[in-house]
Amino acid sequence: MLSVFLSCERKALQEMTKMKMLPCQAWSHVLHMLGTESTAQLSRRIDDRLLTIQEIIILEKAFLQTLAKRNSLARIYGHGQDAGLMRDVHVPEIRRQTLALLRQSQQTEPKRFARATEELNEEETPQHNEVSRLIEHYVTGRHTPPDPQVGPQTGSRS
Repeated sequence: MLSVFLSCERKALQEMTKMKMLPCQAWSHVLHMLGTESTAQLSRRIDDRLLTIQEIIILEKAFLQTLAKRNSLARIYGHGQDAGLMRDVHVPEIRRQTLALLRQSQQTEPKRFARATEELNEEETPQHNEVSRLIEHYVTGRHTPPDPQVGPQTGSRS
C-alpha cells in the first residue's frame, strides 16, 4: 500500500507544482515525505530491507535535483539572497544524506535498487537515460558529485 500511495503522491505533487522536482527544500522535508523522523530510522529500514521501490525513487529524485542548475532550483527555493542562502545550506545536506542512503540501499538490495532506477529513468528520461547514467556514476561508481556551491552545475533535472 505504501508504494501505491507514494507513487500517487509523487504524481499529484508533479501535477500541483507543475514541475518534476520534489518540493523539498530541506532534508527534513524529504524525511517527512518518506514518513520517517530521522536519517538513522531510514538507514535502519534500509538495513532491514524494508525500503520500497517508490521510496528509493524519492531518494533518487531528491539526490538528482541537487545536481540541477541554480536557476532550476529557484523553482523550489525562490529568488533573492535569503533563497540563495537556504539553497546553499540545504542542497549540500540533501545531497550528502541521499547519496549515502542510496549507496547503502544499492549494497543492501541491488535488484530492488536497480528496478527503482530503471522505473525512474523510464518515467523521466527514457530517450537519453540521464537518470540511469547519473545514478550509475555517483551511486554505483561512487564518484564524488561536484560541490554545489561552486558556480552553476550541469545535469539539470527539472
